[in-house]
Amino acid sequence: MKRIIDIISPGTFRFLLAFIVVIYHAVSFLTIGHFAVYVFFVLSGYWIVKMFTEKYSKFRNPVRTYLISRIWRIFPVYLAILGFTLLIYFSFNALYLKQIEHSLVNNEFTSLLISNIFVLFNNVVNHNWLIVPAWSLDVELQFYVFAPILYYLFTKVKPYYLFIFSIISSFLILYFNIGLLITNNILIYLLYFLLGVIVYKQNIRTTYQWATASGTLVIAILGLHYLIPELKTLLFGDYAILGVFKYQEFVNFLLTVAILPFVIYNIKSGKHNKKIDGLLSSMSFSLYLIHWPILTIYSLWAANNSGLTKFFLFLGYVSISVLGSFFISKYFDGLMEKDRRQWLKKRKTTEFTQVITNEN
Repeated sequence: MKRIIDIISPGTFRFLLAFIVVIYHAVSFLTIGHFAVYVFFVLSGYWIVKMFTEKYSKFRNPVRTYLISRIWRIFPVYLAILGFTLLIYFSFNALYLKQIEHSLVNNEFTSLLISNIFVLFNNVVNHNWLIVPAWSLDVELQFYVFAPILYYLFTKVKPYYLFIFSIISSFLILYFNIGLLITNNILIYLLYFLLGVIVYKQNIRTTYQWATASGTLVIAILGLHYLIPELKTLLFGDYAILGVFKYQEFVNFLLTVAILPFVIYNIKSGKHNKKIDGLLSSMSFSLYLIHWPILTIYSLWAANNSGLTKFFLFLGYVSISVLGSFFISKYFDGLMEKDRRQWLKKRKTTEFTQVITNEN
């Protein structure tokens, strides 16, 4: 019989993180949406450097192969959901007026659309998102660009030094409120990615007991903030510490650090159904994005309803979001991923053949 924590596969964990974001955007009693995003950043730091080290670095043109592969992995699903989002906005007059009309009237729609299509640095260039959660996708892409540089830096500098640098840079940017040009810049969030990188580079492992204690600590921190009135006021209020840091963001950071032993245990766990786990992992990404246009419809209808009607609308929002992510992941992303893997395999075979030919 499996222990409780062992039942949670890496794909299941990623899906649960995305599900937290889905709930967070629809209710007022949950404040840990950014916690889920920060854990995603930690996971990306681990997996991206692991893949680059163990797979992409073996190619003849590792950086180019890696970047094409990452774009192929992310953009088909993102662009499909972006198209669906635009269809939703144009289909509902109230959403059209709220989300798009201003940019059309001011001849800014082309700029808005282009910056949303390319994603990278839209946090800097435009600041406006048709799919609001995609702000973190921009940060992810910034890290993807930065990751090969990190890979080579690690041959010269210990990861801990870069981690200390990332903490200092994040603190200075936030404390001195350095302008909008670096809003949601990788420098603010690099420390989370580097936590994952350090776990991989130092081959850090943890035990079931530590993982259990980690999960218990996260629940305890949240429980105290909901049960103690003073802490609840801080958590749900717009309170700052050290002048500029929101207390709510401090709690999200604290939770991210607290759950690290569980994260380490989870990513190194095995003996899970790879097919199901892969589907859940894919669903986490599509769910993270597709819930937003569905949320806009829910918000539109829920505004004029209350009680049981609003509750059923909420259940509909959650259910449609999960089902939508399932169909996208199984019948669209699955095909894209199969083509991407075949391309990588073919590219690896071709490059290996070229090396043998050159040697002869």
